[in-house]
Amino acid sequence: PHTLMRLEPSHEYAVIELGANHIGEIAYTTELAQPDVAILNNVAEAHLEGFGSIQGVVQAKGEIFNGLNDDGIAIVNGDSEFKEYWLTRLNQKFHANPKHILQFGLNAELDSIPGTVTASNISLNKLGCATFTLHINDESISIELVLPGKHNVTNALAAAAACYSVGARLQEIKTGLLNMASVKGRVDIHQISDSVLIIDDTYNANVQSVKAAIDLLSSYEGKNVFVLGDMAELGTDAIRYHQEVGEYALTKNIDV
Repeated sequence: PHTLMRLEPSHEYAVIELGANHIGEIAYTTELAQPDVAILNNVAEAHLEGFGSIQGVVQAKGEIFNGLNDDGIAIVNGDSEFKEYWLTRLNQKFHANPKHILQFGLNAELDSIPGTVTASNISLNKLGCATFTLHINDESISIELVLPGKHNVTNALAAAAACYSVGARLQEIKTGLLNMASVKGRVDIHQISDSVLIIDDTYNANVQSVKAAIDLLSSYEGKNVFVLGDMAELGTDAIRYHQEVGEYALTKNIDV
C-alpha cells in the first residue's frame, strides 16, 4: 500500500512486490494493486510458520492472479512442479485463452508451448555472470547479465516476460538487463583483494535460495568457504531444512 500511495499521474508503469507470510494477504493486496501483469516467480520453503505447509505457499502465491482483470496477463514459472495447479485455475479464469498466460523457464519441454519465454546457450564468465540467448515466441536475442549466478537467468526470463507483456521490444529488454543494478545482500560481489572475493547473499533466505548460492560459490576456482546464518520462519521442520542445506553443500565440493 505504501508503494501505491507514492504513485503520481506522471508514472506510466510500476513494479509492485506483493509479499506475504499468511494465506489471504496477497489476495488482499492484489485487489489493491489490480495488476495488468502478474508474475508468480517460484515456491520455496519460506514463511512456513504462517503458511502451515508448502501447499499453503502454493495457494497463497496463486492469489496474485485474483487481481488481474479480463485483459490481464499471468506469468507462471514453467519449471515449477506446482505449475499445473496455477494453470488449471488460470484456464478457468480466462476460459483457456492462451493470450492471457505466459510461461518462463529453462525446461526443454517449454520450447513447444506457445507463449513461452526461455533461454539457450547459457554460459558463465569468471565472475559467475551468465550470457545466454533469450527466446520469446519466435524472436530471440543474445543477453548478458551483470548479476552472478545461473539462477538469475530464470529471474531475467521472468522480468523479460513482464516487459514483453507491456510492449517492450527485445532490444529494450536486453538494454534493461545489461543496466540492472545489484541489490544489497542479494548476491552482492565484493573483491576484497586479488585473492579474496566475498559474495554477500544475506538479505533473506530459504532452502532453494541457499542452494542457488552454494551452486554459485562452487562454480568459482580456488578455496571456497561457505558461511550460513539462520533461515528463519521455517516452522517445525526448521532443523531438517538446515540439515538439508548442509548435506547439499557436501555434494558441491565446498572446502569449509
